[in-house]
Amino acid sequence: METSARREALVDLAFGVEDWVSDSALFALVADAYRKPEARPETRRLVRDRLGAAVAASARGR
Repeated sequence: METSARREALVDLAFGVEDWVSDSALFALVADAYRKPEARPETRRLVRDRLGAAVAASARGR
């Protein structure tokens, strides 16, 4: 899938500090995937990877 500069920026923000900015970036990516079915597999992977990163960070913090 072709990647735009905006999409790359959203991915960078999604994998930044865990706060409302990363949540908003993921939401924007999911909203885009809703409109563009061809983006769904990549978006699914990004959301899964971000969730995995959040779980790993939480486990390290305990």
